[in-house]
Amino acid sequence: EIIQGDILLIDDIINIEINDIICFLYYSSNGTKTFIIHRVIALDDKFVYTMGDNNNQLEKVPRGLIYGKVVKIIKKDKDKKLYDSLYNSCFIYYKEKKHAKV
Repeated sequence: EIIQGDILLIDDIINIEINDIICFLYYSSNGTKTFIIHRVIALDDKFVYTMGDNNNQLEKVPRGLIYGKVVKIIKKDKDKKLYDSLYNSCFIYYKEKKHAKV
């Protein structure tokens, strides 16, 4: 389970499969952009269908809005040394990649 404060390492998309956890760009009704993390439940050539582990709302995500695939979840309480060493560098990487992709 992913909780607030976890560090997610997100890699470029090589291939997406059912049950992968992905990060995608979401535009709210007021035009605000945010990143969403959901599990893939189905896919086709144009869309990836996702659902959060803690809700039952299906999201139909165009493949062009997919930012990447979660390849590792680092939890502060499980691996504090790694968590602390990555915390700042992950935010720098995220900001650089976010600006390059969005």
